[in-house]
Amino acid sequence: MSLVVVKVGGSIVDQVSGVLDEIAQRDDVVLVHGFGPQTDAACRDRGLGVREIRSPEGVTSRFTDEQVLAAMREAALGVQEGLVGSLRDRGAQAAGLGVEEALFVAEAKPVLRHEREDGRVVLVRGNRSGRVVGVQARGVEAVLEEGGCPVVSPLARDDEGWVSVDADRAAAALGGALGARAVVLLTDVPGVLEDVEREDSLIGSLSVEDVEGLVGGSALGGMVRKVVACREALEGGVGRAIVASGFGSSPVEAALEGGGTEVVA
Repeated sequence: MSLVVVKVGGSIVDQVSGVLDEIAQRDDVVLVHGFGPQTDAACRDRGLGVREIRSPEGVTSRFTDEQVLAAMREAALGVQEGLVGSLRDRGAQAAGLGVEEALFVAEAKPVLRHEREDGRVVLVRGNRSGRVVGVQARGVEAVLEEGGCPVVSPLARDDEGWVSVDADRAAAALGGALGARAVVLLTDVPGVLEDVEREDSLIGSLSVEDVEGLVGGSALGGMVRKVVACREALEGGVGRAIVASGFGSSPVEAALEGGGTEVVA
């Protein structure tokens, strides 16, 4: 089967009825979801602060220790259960994966470099976030073989336990492991914008070389991880990699038909 890995961000999972309507009518989609805002809410409910780390390169990420990981898994389960239930209500045979048993193998980065407001760079230890270095896709394949729609929470593990990884890059890695024809990253804007204040400034395509230059200059703002994920998807053997809007009646098909920003080799 020629698969499409679709990732919806945690910021829009409550607004993706069009995506779910569409996926329920397809048999070629693996759905990956984010849960960033939900993790922040779970942390606040537990009395934990949301601590941000800013690298000297200007990339901001959440500092993740064991307490935050527990809140993260709670948030992931809540989002996953909501999506699975909504798809089943639409007649799809949806199945949740990745919370009880991680699908992704990670390499944790226990020490982070943090640039303070005064410009000093300090080392922050005890972090449990990292990057995906492997995918255990058999569970996803089993759901697909039964005619179901896998709904994947992108949590990972290493030899010491759970690890937080970037959901877009996890979706890219999963796409490569499954031999997907496309990875589509759905978000709350039409794609990568030349001017973030103007939605009509959509960049229709970016080459891998363009991505390298833009990331190095930190010109993409919050889109950095998404375009990096697209590049990694292509490097992993995925046919197409697209960032597009998650809104509208058929956003997956719209993205595949030329909507959004496509990163090309």
